[in-house]
Amino acid sequence: MKERIARMLFWQEREQGGSLVMDRYGYAQNYASHALARYLELTGDRLVRAALVRHARRVRDIPPLSHGMESYLATIHSLVVGYDLTGEPSFLQELKRRIEPLKMDALPRPIDDSWTQRELFAALEKASHLPKNPDGSRPIWSFTHGLRVFGWTHAYGLPYALRVLAQP
Repeated sequence: MKERIARMLFWQEREQGGSLVMDRYGYAQNYASHALARYLELTGDRLVRAALVRHARRVRDIPPLSHGMESYLATIHSLVVGYDLTGEPSFLQELKRRIEPLKMDALPRPIDDSWTQRELFAALEKASHLPKNPDGSRPIWSFTHGLRVFGWTHAYGLPYALRVLAQP
């Protein structure tokens, strides 16, 4: 594990402009931030702490967009970690901005067995504030694409964002 972490920190500085994740795999932000934050918690490793802060600043200032909203929203946890480690208000401000598209309008009726799959997907898409693809095609983060975005945002990022936002 130490060898893998050393490699991540090496490439962060030399090839990735401060990011812990290659730009091609921007949606993988969660894996790096969760793993290294946990490692930091267990070891107190100051180099890992510095790397997490550097990474959080990088994704705050230059959001990854290689996979559109998947990559963009996968940075939520990194911003939380940056805020937790530094208390810098800019992380909190950017965190609020990043989660804004996750808010949804109310559905016209409760979700129950009366919905067909097609009706429910259409209603969810209509209620969503996630952006459309610029070319008009259905984005990979749409509800009808199996909610790929769920893990990268809601499950791996949103609970941590809500914890930080609930603090006085």
